[in-house]
Amino acid sequence: MTNLVQYSHRSACKKKTGDHMERFGATYLMLLATVLILTAPLKSLVVNLCMQSFKTNGYDDTIGSMLDWTSIPLLAENRLRYITVAGYVAMTASVMMTMDFVRKFGGMYGKMYKAM
Repeated sequence: MTNLVQYSHRSACKKKTGDHMERFGATYLMLLATVLILTAPLKSLVVNLCMQSFKTNGYDDTIGSMLDWTSIPLLAENRLRYITVAGYVAMTASVMMTMDFVRKFGGMYGKMYKAM
């Protein structure tokens, strides 16, 4: 995921025309997508590390605070699914912006439509 952010940033740096958001909007969108997509695996990692630490060392206040953090309503299972889907939608939009999908394939569609 982070490599996609780097690629979109490098592509934006190569562009010489357009304002800041036209050039770097795809990078910001990919950064948002990365955070949204990696939220669920991060929660699972924190819970598994807490459980392993509990088995090894017993209860600690750090374990309690981490488990309290991972059990907030925003990180409930159903909401995590929506967050992940939103991340994939943002990633798709960012890739389309990076490769200038509308300009490239919109012109091709127009030519095909005129040929009919």
